[in-house]
Amino acid sequence: MSDELKAETRGLEEVVVELRELGDGARQRLLMAVTEQAVTFQQVVREDKLSGQVLNAQTGNLRDSITETVSDDASGVKAIVGSSVIYAAIHEFGGIIEPVNAKALRFEIDGRFIMVQRVVMPERSFLRSTLADRADIIRAALLDAVLGHAA
Repeated sequence: MSDELKAETRGLEEVVVELRELGDGARQRLLMAVTEQAVTFQQVVREDKLSGQVLNAQTGNLRDSITETVSDDASGVKAIVGSSVIYAAIHEFGGIIEPVNAKALRFEIDGRFIMVQRVVMPERSFLRSTLADRADIIRAALLDAVLGHAA
């Protein structure tokens, strides 16, 4: 039997791992490693990226919305770390905000009301940047788990 593991990063939230001909217990070790890495990933996003490294919390809603979910089914072991807050994507990717039901956007800055036709939001990645920062650590942890190496 030959042990083979391929791990790669795809897109925003996927580190894809392909397993071929691995020994007994590999999937259970992988599930435990994926769970550990997902929890750590979530903590880094909350405690570092959304607590001053990338964004400063105003209300804490975005930071508190970061969740991790791990699944193990016929399609494989998968972890998803993300947010359901509607404005998470504009911070992660950047973009343009334009009025939908009005002629202008109105908001308050330092006690003054401002009206503008659009707001250009810069990209301030907190998920993709965490994945880039941790990709090698995640790959190594998954490889070690599958091959049965002690952590």
